[in-house]
Amino acid sequence: MKKPKQKKAVRPWAYAIWRQKNQKYGSVLATLPTDGNKLEALIQEYGELTVMVAWLEYVYADPPMYNLEPVTHVAEGTYKSGKKWMAEAEDQSAITKFPLTSFLKVPDGFIAEAQHVISQPGWRAAKQKQVDHRNEWFTGIFGND
Repeated sequence: MKKPKQKKAVRPWAYAIWRQKNQKYGSVLATLPTDGNKLEALIQEYGELTVMVAWLEYVYADPPMYNLEPVTHVAEGTYKSGKKWMAEAEDQSAITKFPLTSFLKVPDGFIAEAQHVISQPGWRAAKQKQVDHRNEWFTGIFGND
């Protein structure tokens, strides 16, 4: 009988990066039971530092690749009488409930960007300044140059 595959926990740095960026939402990183194993497979393929930086790139992407608030859709039209109308609706389904899962589905561009970033001299200091130069959390995760 084949043993069931052990579920791996998501690495603590994934939570730390998410929490730092999304503090104002009080957002906790929600993960699926399969995320740990998928993250570990990505780490095995590219190395932990590359995956960490790729996750950082995803979380800090501008514009964000995820939605923490409903998206507002606007519809407008014209009545037969010629009078214009407009209606707004919030789309709750657009909220990204499992951002790590979303990242793990399409990591290639972020992995490529991370590899490029890491190849640059002094990348840690530049990236720290970009994301949050006032805090020690970055150095705790990525170390110093």
